[in-house]
Amino acid sequence: MTATLTTPKRIRIVGQEAAAIATAVARFPSSTQWQEVQLFGDCGYGCKLYARKIGAVTQYELMHSCSYGCPLGHDWATSSVPVSVCPKATA
Repeated sequence: MTATLTTPKRIRIVGQEAAAIATAVARFPSSTQWQEVQLFGDCGYGCKLYARKIGAVTQYELMHSCSYGCPLGHDWATSSVPVSVCPKATA
């Protein structure tokens, strides 16, 4: 079977998992550099969730890596996916 790669849609993480991520990222210093938050288990290849804080704004992104064998990491259009982290939303 051949996988069809498409531009990924934004991922939304809610509830307790989002609260744990937000708590961990709150300790990050303000920086334009992405910092690893955790493995993203839903991918299955060892791809990782990253975050960066620029002033009061926190940005999250899932970065697929071809070095882990992830087919989405081979194409720049699918290698990074914006992520919304909503600790107060219900799952």
